[in-house]
Amino acid sequence: MKLQNFRFLLDEIDNELFEILTTRFAIIRDLGRYKKKRVIDVYQPLREKEMLVSRKETAKKLGLSEVFIGDFFRLIFRESRRIQSDKTYHSEKSNFDNL
Repeated sequence: MKLQNFRFLLDEIDNELFEILTTRFAIIRDLGRYKKKRVIDVYQPLREKEMLVSRKETAKKLGLSEVFIGDFFRLIFRESRRIQSDKTYHSEKSNFDNL
């Protein structure tokens, strides 16, 4: 395999990651609206702790670095809290308004 082939494959995977993150953060925006309507705090430390433990266990099973996955998800959680707190998203209609 040539260097360009490896790079192409990695670029394709990166594009998939972007699509997954876009979908995740769209759900996060809806979650922020849901929480605002029900007066639920954006920051849920217990839930984040549970998720970190779970993600690290999955990482370990898959042979991934638990430290890397912990750092990765802490960044995702931080961005998720920022998105949920962003007032510009709260006026839009949620996909989950019926819940």
